[in-house]
Amino acid sequence: MTSSASISGEAGAESLGPVRLFRPVSWEDGTPVVLRCPACGCESPCPKILSVTTTLKSHVPFALHLCPECRSHFYDPIPDITYSARYSEAASLYALLQGTSLEFALAALSTLTKKEGQLLDVGCGPGLVVDFWERLHLGVSTGIEPSSSGNFARQDLHRNIRVLHLSEDSELPDHAFDVVLSTEVVEHVSDPALFLCDLSKKVAPGGVLIFSTPNIGPLARDLPAPSNLVEALSPGFHVTLFSEAALRSLLAALDWPHVQLIDHHGHWIVYASREPITSKMDLVWVDEAHRKYLEHAAKDGALSPRVRAIFSYRLFRKIANEGRWPEANPLLPHLAHLLPSMVASWALHPDDIVETGAIPDDTLREWVAEFYHLPAFLFLLGIRSKNHLGKTKASVQFFKLACRLSKLMVFYYLDDAYTKEIFWESRLNAGIALLESAQESEGITLLEQVGASLQDNDTGAERLLPQLKFATRAWLAIFQHRVLRGNWEAAGLALSPLQGFLASHYDPSLLRISAWSQPERQWPEEWSPFWYFFCEQMLLLNTGRNAEAAEGFDQLHTLCREKVPHPDAVHLLSSCRRHAKLARQRVKGSKGFLARFRFRLHGI
Repeated sequence: MTSSASISGEAGAESLGPVRLFRPVSWEDGTPVVLRCPACGCESPCPKILSVTTTLKSHVPFALHLCPECRSHFYDPIPDITYSARYSEAASLYALLQGTSLEFALAALSTLTKKEGQLLDVGCGPGLVVDFWERLHLGVSTGIEPSSSGNFARQDLHRNIRVLHLSEDSELPDHAFDVVLSTEVVEHVSDPALFLCDLSKKVAPGGVLIFSTPNIGPLARDLPAPSNLVEALSPGFHVTLFSEAALRSLLAALDWPHVQLIDHHGHWIVYASREPITSKMDLVWVDEAHRKYLEHAAKDGALSPRVRAIFSYRLFRKIANEGRWPEANPLLPHLAHLLPSMVASWALHPDDIVETGAIPDDTLREWVAEFYHLPAFLFLLGIRSKNHLGKTKASVQFFKLACRLSKLMVFYYLDDAYTKEIFWESRLNAGIALLESAQESEGITLLEQVGASLQDNDTGAERLLPQLKFATRAWLAIFQHRVLRGNWEAAGLALSPLQGFLASHYDPSLLRISAWSQPERQWPEEWSPFWYFFCEQMLLLNTGRNAEAAEGFDQLHTLCREKVPHPDAVHLLSSCRRHAKLARQRVKGSKGFLARFRFRLHGI
């Protein structure tokens, strides 16, 4: 997460038009430069792969090189950054409220058969893992965090957080910790071999070392750039992006006999131990332990009201993201310490929200300057209003406000991937909500803007944002809306461009129902096949192409049956069977009519 003082543009009162919300990446020609690789220590000609521009005040492009020996990527020259100076109070609060680092760390810890003992968390950030370990009585825990973000656990949670780098700590005993954890740190250090050596010294006999680092995979010009590529590359902050071979080699040099790597959500989680361990994650334990921890902390009377509000907010987000609104609603009154008074009131009384355009930018800038998490919170209030309360009009205003605030935050305060995701999610959901509130024209216009946003920016791997998944969802939403409204002419006009869009950005075989039945098929997250194919067959059925519709509904029914318990598959099973029967009846009826017509002509 990086702070930005730059201004990429102005956010007007209702400025939801196309914007550029990404940092540039330039592919280089691979000219080799003799350099020493931080990952493996080899000195060799290392081709320059990318130039990546950061949002640091200097806006200097950073050169990313590839080591031909270990296939790791690294920056040269090595960035020089003082992390303790990068965290403002608002940025630290944002990381605490929005960050998923605790869930990620719990996923890494969930593989342990014995989840107890002495824990050391190196680079612990706000110290939630340290607090979790002791609050759930798993053992004594210690954190190391040289930046100011560790103040939360040290001052507010009263945990043992040491404010220095591991290499500077001469008092921390060696061979004393059953679990040594370090998530997303090793990629920041200039000497990863020395850092891993220091970590290894702290592991007790029979203990385990666990650390994580981004796994960006192979970088190539034809790689479809994910939205968070620049964030994964993190120019100005990361030093090395490790290959699997480099990580294994580093640990082999430290005489770890058992090493396992898991690719979890685009990150390597690495386990090193003296005894064999299982590396199968227990996500049920993660969910239950995480919720238990948040509930306990949110009710802890020994904590200040503001700190309890922080845990209430995290609990609200967790429950809300799971769609369990009756459980989330009672937490809303406890969040007032973390919200502008007006927003706190709207959270309890959604009908009172004013028209988004009536709020001046100066007011919104004051809000977001203090509360970086507001865009995400307002987005959740929009989802709550739409899906739980049935207040579509209010949901549109929440989505529009989340869109404006996220745009302001990116331009003025904090340029990170999550905020950009909220911008596009809010824009997309505002368009869908407008369709459902009978404001079809405005909704279609907004969705068309989202769908066409890819054409307004650079093409190829440099296009980081806007994102393909939101453009896809926008075009699919327009097509589905027109079909479900029975607007067959408009739906027919929309289908051909939609198919062209999908075929140009995805495997064209996905336009055939049979392709989705293949067991090895990886479904794009944004493109569930069920509703797309159902709407396609409905269009065929209602434009007289009954034989094609009958065959398509039969194929889709088979696919749905194969993919149960997917909710869309369950929902559409009976509809596919019913509409296939109707299509066959129409085919049979048209044949009977033609036979009777031919008989009458012959009789004449």
